[in-house]
Amino acid sequence: MSRYFLTPWCSVRQGIAGHGFYDTCVVPIIENTARECELTGRLREAIAAYPRSNAVLVRRHGMYVWGDNWLWVSPLMLPVHSRSQR
Repeated sequence: MSRYFLTPWCSVRQGIAGHGFYDTCVVPIIENTARECELTGRLREAIAAYPRSNAVLVRRHGMYVWGDNWLWVSPLMLPVHSRSQR
């Protein structure tokens, strides 16, 4: 199984801090746990391993996204949502 999700060649990445049109945004994927509070260690590791990412996908659960506000976070959600619909 993949350990990260790539969003190459997608113009909406331009709205994500530190990413431009030709950059590839890498979103780490971690395994889910029985309880959300048990995800803390895995989230810390993923954030440390991928410091340019503003999100972490949790397998069979969802996605944690962070930023200044929901308008700032919204551009990251678009490429992930559109690729998941294929």
